[in-house]
Amino acid sequence: MSADDEEKNNAQLCKNVSPIPYLDQKKIKITANLLLQQNIVMNDENFSQGSNGPYNIKPAIDDQTYCNYATYQVVSRTNPQMLKFIVNKGDLTGKNTRASEAGTNLKNAASDSSTGIKEIDCSTAQLLANNGYTVIGVIVDGASHIATVRPGWNNSSSRGPMTANVGIKIGTKILRSSIAFDEDYWKGNVHF
Repeated sequence: MSADDEEKNNAQLCKNVSPIPYLDQKKIKITANLLLQQNIVMNDENFSQGSNGPYNIKPAIDDQTYCNYATYQVVSRTNPQMLKFIVNKGDLTGKNTRASEAGTNLKNAASDSSTGIKEIDCSTAQLLANNGYTVIGVIVDGASHIATVRPGWNNSSSRGPMTANVGIKIGTKILRSSIAFDEDYWKGNVHF
């Protein structure tokens, strides 16, 4: 094949391909860091149910989970300014803030316009995570659970955004919100 024929062939192959949009390198790095930090906590045995947790302290209950610690770790490494709206006042390590308390703290922060914390819908939560923002989902009323939204996915109108889930009985996985937060609680009780 001549060079001219090869060029025409390549042009024909690329004819119907959309041009690659400009990719913001800073956004790529931020999103990659969010994914990395989520992977670290999802693969850390100290956060798995049945372990002694990140502080190697025997849990008070056998099925203790560490979703709160895992979320604290992700946030501390991706958006540390957000920590003050999650943890209890004076809890510098996140060690003494349960998921239910973090939910209450975030709910209170969202009701104060000066904090910059906002409650958002599922679609916006997934879109922001896909753009490198640290987004937290939490059950505010009911069973305690907290997780970060996982970038790189589309929101499901019926099952919610994807989460980097650590804890509950289903373990540590990338799961839809409806599964991570349990079907019985997720509709109307999970807030982003």
